[in-house]
Amino acid sequence: MISQKQILIVEDNEINRMLLREILSADYQVIEAENGLEALSVLKERGDTISLILLDITMPVMDGYTFLSIVKKRSGFFFHTGYRDHPERQ
Repeated sequence: MISQKQILIVEDNEINRMLLREILSADYQVIEAENGLEALSVLKERGDTISLILLDITMPVMDGYTFLSIVKKRSGFFFHTGYRDHPERQ
């Protein structure tokens, strides 16, 4: 049996997480975190097995920008945003 790729969904809105899980779970193992701080814990435990992170920007506890700044310091990764004026696109 081929193991499924893992996707980490970082989203504070439970309905959005549920929709993404429903869409993706047939093809991927979906892991969820409600905020950036929780996502950092997930990455610490299983970061080497996660293929993709879907990240909300506006969240309580730790927002997406703070999460990205921490993760970028720890490891290399590909970053893409739909925000035209985001600092990473400058």
